[in-house]
Amino acid sequence: MRSFPALPAAIALAAAAALASPFASAQTFPKSVQKQAAQQSHNPGLAQPAAAQQSLADRRAALSAILDQVWQDRLAHHPEFASAIGDTRYNDQLTDYSVSAYNEELSRGRQYIIRLGGIDTAGMSAQESAAKDEIVQQLVDQQQQAESKPWEEPFSVFNGPQVRLPELVPLLSFTTAKDYDDYAARLTRLPIAFQQVTDNAMSGIEDGRVPPKAVLDKVLAEVNAIASARPEDTPFAVPLKKFPSSVSAADQTRIRTEVLDAIRTKVIPAYAQLARFFTRTYIPASANQPNVWNPRY
Repeated sequence: MRSFPALPAAIALAAAAALASPFASAQTFPKSVQKQAAQQSHNPGLAQPAAAQQSLADRRAALSAILDQVWQDRLAHHPEFASAIGDTRYNDQLTDYSVSAYNEELSRGRQYIIRLGGIDTAGMSAQESAAKDEIVQQLVDQQQQAESKPWEEPFSVFNGPQVRLPELVPLLSFTTAKDYDDYAARLTRLPIAFQQVTDNAMSGIEDGRVPPKAVLDKVLAEVNAIASARPEDTPFAVPLKKFPSSVSAADQTRIRTEVLDAIRTKVIPAYAQLARFFTRTYIPASANQPNVWNPRY
């Protein structure tokens, strides 16, 4: 379990960065709540009476505990991020991109803001106070960003699961048979993730929020490159090219079969389905969008 006993700069910054989720939640809370929580965080005088009576040691422990919860929340609900930094607990899972998951993440964020706002940092180090303020700001920003409904435009040339999942593969560690088994299980979840972001894009179409056609054409090319490839030629098959000596020959044969089967029956069909969505629905819906460059894409 990662914790923040003394809030080292590297960990504090990592925790703050962890809140910068690539997808915002699908609803927002009243700005008055955001403002009140932010004010409470920056003004120790607004802390709850019970919190104000706590000793410095207790307040430090409470702050450390909440920061650790925020960090663990990030890892648990963004499994690809956890895997990328070497935390293997969620290697068989994928992020839930559904609207309900976005709403739940935002709701948890609101509670973290309120709880952090109740901690008086008087007497704490400048580093501890800055770490708290940075996390609170990240959480408030996340809620404010939800007002622009970024989840309704989940695809870009450099973002979206269609490109981020292949890019994740080289960052993973494969040293045991379990690593490969978790990987195969993760691949079987890919169609669900693609359907979730497709559903979000459909909501974007209904709201008139569609990226420019030029952008979607490029994304479609990325999607087709995998949809038309043989399973063994996709980026998802790279871990099969060389097994560590710790994996037995029997396991290697089994793993190769299972991973290639997952790519053949789950991954490639999901990419093909996504390509059809782009061709038949998404790109036609972007026909009236201005064909201009936008740094967001």
